[in-house]
Amino acid sequence: MKRLLLFLSLALTSVVCTACAESDKAVPVVVGIERVDRMFAELDGSCKYPVVEENKRDLTTSCVLESLKERCNEIDDCLVYCLGNDIGENIGGGCGHLCYAGSQKLWNPPESMEQCESVP
Repeated sequence: MKRLLLFLSLALTSVVCTACAESDKAVPVVVGIERVDRMFAELDGSCKYPVVEENKRDLTTSCVLESLKERCNEIDDCLVYCLGNDIGENIGGGCGHLCYAGSQKLWNPPESMEQCESVP
């Protein structure tokens, strides 16, 4: 039991220290978790969520989001919210991890997403 508690304590310390490492993009762990929890609470299956301004201006990101919105399945819905609002930033595996890695569901990008690779 003591080993387990020591391991969990060290793991938590490692996570907190990593999140607070010197970086202009470092986000405190609690803030990251709150954003993820809010995302999952707000998912409604519509694929219609506000997108941060920076992602609206990025042509490739906009293209990807539009492709996901067109098809709009359960995983696409999560990806639209997550990618559009940088929820997966600073989380190991990013939005892919949050939206489909743990779901045990097979996900393939929409065919229309191929056109996004050629966006300048």
